[in-house]
Amino acid sequence: MTSVSAPSVAHASIARLRQGFRDGSLSARALLEAAIENHGRHGGALNGYRHFDGEGARRLATAADAAIAAGADTGPLMGIPVAVKDVFGVDGMPFYAGTPAPFGPEWQADSAIVRHWRNQLSPITGKAHTVEFALGVIGTNPHAGAPRNPWGGADHRVCGGSTSGGGPILHEGSASLVLGTDSGGSVRIPASLTGCVGIRTSIGRWTMAGGMTLSPSIDSASLLARTMDDLIEGCAGTDPTLAHLAGLSADPAAAELHGITIGVADESFWRDCGPGVAEAVRAALAELERAGARLVDLPLPEAQLAIEFSRNGGLTVPEVYHTVTSRFPERVKGMDPNVWARLSGLGDIPAGEYMRRRAAVRQMVADVDKRFDAVDLIAAPTTPITAPRVEDVATPETYRAHNVLMSRNTYIGNLADTPAVSLVAGLDPNGLPIGLQLSARRMGEEALLLVARRAERVLGTAAERIGHPAFG
Repeated sequence: MTSVSAPSVAHASIARLRQGFRDGSLSARALLEAAIENHGRHGGALNGYRHFDGEGARRLATAADAAIAAGADTGPLMGIPVAVKDVFGVDGMPFYAGTPAPFGPEWQADSAIVRHWRNQLSPITGKAHTVEFALGVIGTNPHAGAPRNPWGGADHRVCGGSTSGGGPILHEGSASLVLGTDSGGSVRIPASLTGCVGIRTSIGRWTMAGGMTLSPSIDSASLLARTMDDLIEGCAGTDPTLAHLAGLSADPAAAELHGITIGVADESFWRDCGPGVAEAVRAALAELERAGARLVDLPLPEAQLAIEFSRNGGLTVPEVYHTVTSRFPERVKGMDPNVWARLSGLGDIPAGEYMRRRAAVRQMVADVDKRFDAVDLIAAPTTPITAPRVEDVATPETYRAHNVLMSRNTYIGNLADTPAVSLVAGLDPNGLPIGLQLSARRMGEEALLLVARRAERVLGTAAERIGHPAFG
């Protein structure tokens, strides 16, 4: 590893960073200082953080170095800088959930996953921006500004939502992982739009305790990273049932996929794609096929329900509407007009209609699960379109149209409760990232991670496949 004080060290893989800790070529404090330097250089332009806490992160990095010197191993994320979406509590940090004013002190204590990371002495750099009350996949926020997509060049393009700060934080090199939530694509869509990787976990796989659960039927804690190796390390450091995967990235597994059957989702996932999207994803799938994967066409009529729900609010909008109006009614006034228009227009539905939708979702879960009797994974474009400019979503009509289309291919996974990963497939004609979504059977995260890692070995990491954004 080159000079440990160089800002580039903060972009190194988690495995390389951990090796540096072990062989003495790197300290957690030096890594953290590089991360802080990167944030100082790029954070103002990218606007990934709602709150940055360099001093708090320094204390944890110093503690990690002391533990390393004593020969202790506190976990896979010891000394690794991480950031947290601003719907999870972090001790001593303000909690906004995308709203204009902070919530009370009861929201400023570590949520369960954050506590688990803190116990590993993972420096927590700050709170990542989110759409207000995490409702929306575009990524704009009139109260705190829309984070800037690093791939947008001179254009201010959105980063996807609702974990809108995740991509900018990873690209600026101030954290190796970002904890988010995914209730309609809120981690996979930012990963797709910003050239990162992200996993949506099965509902209940990871606890939301200490976070703001807005849609109890749909919310799931999820992660963003720069590569599949880092994503696996992050999952190992978050989920004790996956802890045995720590260090796996050091194993140079062959980039082959023999014995893996991938169902290519039907035409409803490929309609209305933007320039280059379908072509890039199909090209990536062809590469996986040449590496040994078997591709089969897979009808998914269940997608029609997801499309209907994306237009009428499904379960998500009524549940968020109830959460906001019953627990935080004082926050309705002054709410982001795009968020409130969706909540007020689609959230207040009769109990009978809500129960009908619940029953339809239960049936969908069963039906989609049966699809995995014939395939290991289901593939589709993560998003049908790439990142629009902020001005392209400036009116209520354009915002809603983009919001519905952007979540079309991801929302079925939330309803059917299929864990899913977004990988980088390529670039569109404007040089904007395109994502490939791979979905697995419910609670099949381990198999999904391992196959997605092999797929990334074939396709290349984001940096290898599409390079780096020119920002700063």
